[in-house]
Amino acid sequence: MNAILMPDLYADHISDHEEGKNWRNRFQYLVDGLLVNGVNTYKHKNFKCNLNNVLDYCPRAKYDITIYNHSDESFNFKFKGTHNWYFKPTIPTEDYATLDPLGYGSYTTATYTRPPYLNYKLKDAQKFIDTKVKSWIETGESKWGKVLEPYYTEDKDYVLVLAQCEADYSVKRHDFGDYVTRINAVVDEILNCSDKKVIVKAHPHCRLSIFNDDKRIKIVRGKYSAHELIKNSYCVVVANSGSGFEALFHDKPVICWSLPEYHWVSYDLRHLCDMKRALKLDWYKPKSVILFLYWYFEHYCFFDSESAAKRVKNLLDIEQKMS
Repeated sequence: MNAILMPDLYADHISDHEEGKNWRNRFQYLVDGLLVNGVNTYKHKNFKCNLNNVLDYCPRAKYDITIYNHSDESFNFKFKGTHNWYFKPTIPTEDYATLDPLGYGSYTTATYTRPPYLNYKLKDAQKFIDTKVKSWIETGESKWGKVLEPYYTEDKDYVLVLAQCEADYSVKRHDFGDYVTRINAVVDEILNCSDKKVIVKAHPHCRLSIFNDDKRIKIVRGKYSAHELIKNSYCVVVANSGSGFEALFHDKPVICWSLPEYHWVSYDLRHLCDMKRALKLDWYKPKSVILFLYWYFEHYCFFDSESAAKRVKNLLDIEQKMS
């Protein structure tokens, strides 16, 4: 079998990039994983990345697997193989990535088909929490590396709203757009149905407009990590950001309104008027969260060559059964 790395959406992984755009190590894990499964990897002539064991594009070769990045099947790419997969770096460190036949982030098979996380042993999941997750929290790592500063506050027991970039694909296409209106409505509703303070943390690379000037609101802007803010919060409210996972790392209940992949263990806020009920937190199940995190980061994501090989085999097995 042959696979080809396509240049869409990002093609250049050699030049200097903004934080997070050089994904060479993750691509190498994927190439290694494909090779273990007997798949040769080629790279499209426009895909620029220095990788080992990768062949240059050959127009005469048959490509069974096409691998696009930071995109999904709605892009309607014309160049397709028997298997079409979408690669995307993700949290919590610079090693983690996802590979999915539907897309990335909240638009993946993990969102639409209940994952088998309840089938795993709680003791294995707890060990993962006590080792890897604990380390991620302590070191303050992110998918961009160690570039974010902690933000300390004396406030306690507040509702933390973790914001995203208003122009990001995750809130324009993985939701229905008009993100500024939506997040402001969410903040207003929290204030209306609760007496708690609200801290709104803007995305590290974006500004944010919150129109309510209530004294109970604090807005945090800048390149800050969310970990310290999450630690002291009552709960976390988010659309579909990867930062929702960080909240779950801290064993904080997450209320989400844009059906992220972790909605299985969060409160799926489908109506704004349901916020009061969501804030009761009587729905939260910590054991299910631990099992889901273990499944997602140890068995769905890949983070080295071995885990990439397992993910490739899993996808090939699933798609063979479906054919």
